[in-house]
Amino acid sequence: MLDKLKNLTVRERVGLFAAGLSLFAVVMNYGVAGPIARYINRAESEVRLEQENMKVARSVADLEQSVAGRYENTKGLLETAVSPSEAIDDMKGQIDDLAKRSGVSVNAMDHREPVSGPAMDTYLVDIGQFESDMKGLLQFLHEIRTAPGLLRVEKLIFSTDKEKGVLKGSVLISKTMVREPGSENKPVGETPAESEPQ
Repeated sequence: MLDKLKNLTVRERVGLFAAGLSLFAVVMNYGVAGPIARYINRAESEVRLEQENMKVARSVADLEQSVAGRYENTKGLLETAVSPSEAIDDMKGQIDDLAKRSGVSVNAMDHREPVSGPAMDTYLVDIGQFESDMKGLLQFLHEIRTAPGLLRVEKLIFSTDKEKGVLKGSVLISKTMVREPGSENKPVGETPAESEPQ
């Protein structure tokens, strides 16, 4: 085979060398350069993806600081309920004081079953009958809205008694309270003895 190569003319040798060089370039392109280029493209796309993930992580960290600040500002609004009965009694007393201060006459007040959440309970007090003038009712609603804790008017129904010139109606008031630490998993109304396995 070497004898055949030696017998080639210069022109044939140059052509053979060019063909070998071309073959070598093709092999290098598909065997070496192609995989390296694909690896670099894949690495660049992973870098871009990680950069996007970092942007999201930074925005979440900023949001976490904002939420923590808001939590610190609002955690004083929620009161802690020692027990459901005490929470309802305190709430009724608070509503009664607000009604007296506003000039609203409460004729019937009762509570409903509390609504349990993951770590909080919402207590409901239903004023079945009240009488007041418009100014007193507006003052009462304002007092509820600005009272400490999360007192909220859930439902208000009233009508005018033309004979007496007063408003009569009913109002449903809610208050959300955090359960006392250590009682997060106990539903409303369950006593400690009931929550322990026998």
